[in-house]
Amino acid sequence: MMEQCDIKDLVNVKVKGNAIVIEPAAQRPREGWEQQFELAKKGNEEELMGG
Repeated sequence: MMEQCDIKDLVNVKVKGNAIVIEPAAQRPREGWEQQFELAKKGNEEELMGG
């Protein structure tokens, strides 16, 4: 059943009303954190905030 929904590995689980929704994860957990920490160390807040 998971293959039918293109769910291979990681999932997001959320509650909507009375339903539990399971969907493929858009990205891997903590993806991009290392780069964001490096930006924070350099004090470049504008770039860190996506600006």
